[in-house]
Amino acid sequence: MKFVFVLALVGATLAARHHNQQQQSIDVQESSFRADREYRYEFNGQLSAGLPVPSTPQGLTRLQSLVTLQFTKNNKVRAQLSNVKLATSQEKQNTREMQPMKRFEQVELEETQVLSLPFAFTYKHGIVSELTFAQNDQVWSENIKRSVINMLQVNNLRKESKRNSEEQEEQDNRSVFVSMEKTLEGECEVVYSVEETEQHNGNQKWTKSINFDKCTQRPTLHHTQVEVCQDCETLSQDKKSFSIFQFNMTNEYLVDSVELRSQQLFAPMDSRHQLLGAFTINTLKLVYAGEQQEKMEKITEDKKTSDLIYDQELEIAEQRWAQTGEEKYLRQMQNAYKNRVEMIEKMFSLLTTQIQEHVGSESAHTVARIVDVIRTCNEDDLERISKIVDQQNKREILDIYTNILTLAATRVTIQEFIKRADEMSPVKVSVAFKTLVDLRYPSTEIAQDLVKFCESTRNPMIQQSCWLTYGAVVNGACGRNSRVLAQKPTCTRNTKQEIVSKLVQRFEASQNKNQQILALKTLANAGLDLSIYPLQKIMNNNQNDILIRVQAVEALRRLRQEMPRKVQQVLLPVYKNNQYPQQLRVSALHQLLQTQPEWPVLSQIAQQLRQETQQQVRSFTISMLRAIADNQSPCEQTFAARVRSLVQTVRFEKDEMLQSKYVKWSKYSLKHQTGYEMNAAALFTSDSPYPTDMMASIEGVFAGEWNKYFAQAGFNQKNIQKVLRQIQKNGLEQVIVRGKRASDEGFHPSEIWKNLMEKLSFTPRQQNSEDPHALVYLKYRDMDFAFLPVDVQLLANGQINVDTLEKMVKDIKFTQTAAAFLYETTRRVPTPLGLPVELNAKVPTIANVNGQIKVELTPKNSKSFEGLRAHIKAHPRVAATHIASLTIVSPMTVTGTKFIHEMVLNTPIDAKIEMSWEKEFNMEITHNNTPAPQLLSLQSRPVTFTKTIDQNARQYPEPTERTWMLENNQVFTNEMNQQVGDFKIEGTWNMPTMHRVPSWILDNSLIVSYEPSEKTSQLLKCKSDMCESKFDDVTAELRINKERRSFELDTQFRKQQFRYESSNSMNLEIAPVCSIKSSKVTTFDRVVYSNKLTKCFSVVAKDCSETPRYTVLMNNAKQMMILYKQNEIEFNGQQSEQQPIVKVNGKQQKQMEQGETVENKHFQLRLIDDSTVEFKSSDLTVRFDRYEATIQISADYHNQQCGLCGHYDNEQNTEFVDASNKQVEINDFAKSYVYNNGKCEYNDEHFSKNSKHFKIERDEYEQDDEQYEQEEPRQQQEQEQDEEEQNETPVQRTMVIERSQKICFSQEEVAQCKNEKNMSESKRQMVNFLCLPSSNSWAKQQMRQIRRNLAQPWQQQDKLEQQESVVEREYRVQVAQQC
Repeated sequence: MKFVFVLALVGATLAARHHNQQQQSIDVQESSFRADREYRYEFNGQLSAGLPVPSTPQGLTRLQSLVTLQFTKNNKVRAQLSNVKLATSQEKQNTREMQPMKRFEQVELEETQVLSLPFAFTYKHGIVSELTFAQNDQVWSENIKRSVINMLQVNNLRKESKRNSEEQEEQDNRSVFVSMEKTLEGECEVVYSVEETEQHNGNQKWTKSINFDKCTQRPTLHHTQVEVCQDCETLSQDKKSFSIFQFNMTNEYLVDSVELRSQQLFAPMDSRHQLLGAFTINTLKLVYAGEQQEKMEKITEDKKTSDLIYDQELEIAEQRWAQTGEEKYLRQMQNAYKNRVEMIEKMFSLLTTQIQEHVGSESAHTVARIVDVIRTCNEDDLERISKIVDQQNKREILDIYTNILTLAATRVTIQEFIKRADEMSPVKVSVAFKTLVDLRYPSTEIAQDLVKFCESTRNPMIQQSCWLTYGAVVNGACGRNSRVLAQKPTCTRNTKQEIVSKLVQRFEASQNKNQQILALKTLANAGLDLSIYPLQKIMNNNQNDILIRVQAVEALRRLRQEMPRKVQQVLLPVYKNNQYPQQLRVSALHQLLQTQPEWPVLSQIAQQLRQETQQQVRSFTISMLRAIADNQSPCEQTFAARVRSLVQTVRFEKDEMLQSKYVKWSKYSLKHQTGYEMNAAALFTSDSPYPTDMMASIEGVFAGEWNKYFAQAGFNQKNIQKVLRQIQKNGLEQVIVRGKRASDEGFHPSEIWKNLMEKLSFTPRQQNSEDPHALVYLKYRDMDFAFLPVDVQLLANGQINVDTLEKMVKDIKFTQTAAAFLYETTRRVPTPLGLPVELNAKVPTIANVNGQIKVELTPKNSKSFEGLRAHIKAHPRVAATHIASLTIVSPMTVTGTKFIHEMVLNTPIDAKIEMSWEKEFNMEITHNNTPAPQLLSLQSRPVTFTKTIDQNARQYPEPTERTWMLENNQVFTNEMNQQVGDFKIEGTWNMPTMHRVPSWILDNSLIVSYEPSEKTSQLLKCKSDMCESKFDDVTAELRINKERRSFELDTQFRKQQFRYESSNSMNLEIAPVCSIKSSKVTTFDRVVYSNKLTKCFSVVAKDCSETPRYTVLMNNAKQMMILYKQNEIEFNGQQSEQQPIVKVNGKQQKQMEQGETVENKHFQLRLIDDSTVEFKSSDLTVRFDRYEATIQISADYHNQQCGLCGHYDNEQNTEFVDASNKQVEINDFAKSYVYNNGKCEYNDEHFSKNSKHFKIERDEYEQDDEQYEQEEPRQQQEQEQDEEEQNETPVQRTMVIERSQKICFSQEEVAQCKNEKNMSESKRQMVNFLCLPSSNSWAKQQMRQIRRNLAQPWQQQDKLEQQESVVEREYRVQVAQQC
């Protein structure tokens, strides 16, 4: 009897369900929403995640339920979901259509029962508000309920107001209006389109779409900090995302049915390939409208009412747990396993086995899973895990555990890392700290933990890493782009003030320069707005060292975007102050232009440039402005156009050597929304012949995200020439010593040298007495990542003591295992199904290396050494996996699609290095070849996955994965099996026929093996000016041409030869050259002036240090004398029919054959041709051909040179310094260097102030500009006079016009008058032009040529079409009819 009853009940239920599906028109007894009535809807939702191509497999989540609504008074509605079904699928299905539930695998978990809890909301004029949920409901369940009610929101109040408007015409059956609404996906602008259809009994069709470009609030989460790209609207992630609703409604606004289609696209690569996307289909169908059958209970209002926007409480809980470590947030997290310690212990055991067998891609996956679980561990859990790790006492796990603690990056894992820091090596601790620079969830609480440790540690290496990391964490928590979800601010103004005050106090209390630099770099990483005032005081304080002041300027870099105007107000006066050091001014300019200033600031820079007297500052400014003007970055085109206009008003000089420069190389593709930009800069100052600052950086756009200031490396120094001069003077073997060693070389001047110094009263040039100091630094994402100070303690007395270093590297055995995330970014976006999708990209990496290093300095028992021998034997193995996944997140199931790219590198190393530098530098590197069956392994595969989450699981739940493959007719498969020398390449590459599927995400593989044919290979062999290398079938030879300041690279691969010759735009060659004739001198600093030599010798160039090494003298009688060390060399070219007579120490040398070289201990002499002889030593080269002498000196004589060739300090306005070291007029300057030895005479009037023999000449560009400015008006005047005498007829010529920063040339000849003023009749006509940027020098030259010679046809049309950046334009212009 019971069985019959149950059977009848089941049958009735099934019949009722079938009836409900068919009752859409029968059981709807209402035409509007009314109080005391019940409405039932059938809800179906489907969410897919994967490649946004319908025919490809994807991870799917399906939801189905019956929704019951009971309307009460005052627009209140009680609601409940019943018959809820949640299911997932990995099968290949058409994701653009709703699929039947039977194709999915249903999830049967207790957690789904909360979906049946009732809830309530207010529904007025179609707008949903004041949602109330049951006390024991959960956030994820509430969001799903929001997604259902979101389908009912339709703003009929705006429709009514538009219907009643007088402007609305009666015959119009369609209306469009816009409103701001709170929807599930945020508070955004919503566009409505309404169509009233008579054929459906006057029902209405409404269409509603969300404009994601105009949202005041979006509940999204993005972990990676990226700069805002002001000019790049096309790079917005939301441009191709949409949500569209289609409503069928009665005239009284009863919603009969709704269909929603939504798309979220991520990581766009180009117009064809959208890497990952989520697609949602929701439907809501009215199946019953009538009397209430069973009244729902009223919801107790214990909870606060909320709105329709997706609730981010779970995301906030995850964030606050990581930031604070408070247990209450951990309890709210839905991904916290209860048996996580046991789970991690098992994964560590698995990882140990994987490492012992071999480090592979699975090892990297295991590391990522451990990090995922350990992020949910509390202090007790970590204490237990640490005991387990310590008890196992396995070196590889102990090493990796440290990395995992910092990769997890929660407050409790960071605290555990700090506890264990004392047990680790300083290098390990320092490297681990770097992981925290780009912290996922920074907070002031974590910053406080870090600062306590920073203050307690005494190790300099750990101190540096700790303080720099502290600054980065402060910036993440308190900076403008802090990664904190909507909540009360945790970083108040008082907190910022305390942080700034603490760091400023550390700066003021610093005992040495390195500590000051560390304090400033910490302030720079923190990037707090309140730091700008103390930094301004530091940079303007003349008592501070120049490196400190420069670091204060650099410390403003994080404020460039936050408060650009204030930064400009601070830095512009620094740049304009000529009394400030050049290094400080240029640094200020660099930071100033990074703020992208407006015209008022740019105009002041231009004005300063026109009156700039410091050559290096001017050179750097011009080169940086030009680099910005030519920048192709799509994110900076507005500023680039602004600077291009400025650049046109400034005269440029030739690119000379030894000039400070800023260069930029960029390549961008708007189509692919990807590109790169490389910057390099070198700054020279009058204090040093070597660059005071050098910098190289890289940035760019990848996959639509702007990675500005991605990475930067640099070097700055002060007085480093002291050490380099010591090396040149004594040799490297005297500088790098075991113990201290003094130089035994003295200065022993000859008689003539003594006489010369007495006669001319030379005052030695004073060298900079400050200690040498250098700083090498590395920045990552605009954060100071690390820096290495090199100061007088390491360079004492110009010597480097390597006793300690030698002991350290004598014999090192090592085994090391490390883990890292090379990259990790997360973006979470809610979908209309109420479940978020999470885009996660990361590169878990694990490396293991063991080996031995032996270094031996030679000779063994000497105070100095002349070389070294090293033997490096190691076996590194690296595995990295790039995972890009799009996951549908819920507390019960996880499903989605991921693209996996795996790389395993196995490179055994057995290399020997031998170096020597006794006479010249030699280096040889050989390698003992070891077979590598899998030298390199690369794999890619697309995977769909599902995972059921059980909070009580004792083992990490492995997802069910399926590698999806295209059908045979959708892909071409290429098999690779090739031998290239000793390398064997095997693999498979699949090429899809569908253009929307990129090939690099498919199932591909590549394995490179190495089987050497020889036991030993000579990898590299170098001499002073040449390097050659050979490996397998590849040979390369690099030759350095010192005279041409270039290099040539010859390579050969399988008998095919390639050659490359450098043309370096940076041109950092620093060997200065001076040329002198009897009446003209070009100095080392390129000042050209007239100077008439006398019969007496004049000092042309001289080492004016306290221990001079050379002097060069010349007269107008074709004679030259060189004093070098203890030698006197004379050139006499008075006999023009013979080669110059050469004497060395008074002894005439025999005549030389052309090209012949005579060697001496300290120099060599060479006859270049019949009239030219050359003297050459290590630091001085002189060529003399009777009429002209060319002198080239070493850059080490910077600020130590005197004579007619100038002061040599990289500045042209300090050139005329006389023998007594005073800056004088040019005639007194020349007279001070005349050497009268009693055997010659000269007239004093020759050097009078009014003498015409001495004057400064302009450079070539200035002469050309002046000549053109004078010549053009004259030619134009003559032409106008000729034209006035007779009437002319229009001629067909190329027309040139200037439009919007462009110079344009007509593609066809156009009728013109030879003089525009004589055009009497004309007509406007459309003409096609080819245009070039107005900054193009070739275009300017051709424009001048055409306008000067309009009577002659222009012959450069072919070259115009070959120019870079040429574009076609069409303009309406005046065409001559009569002249």
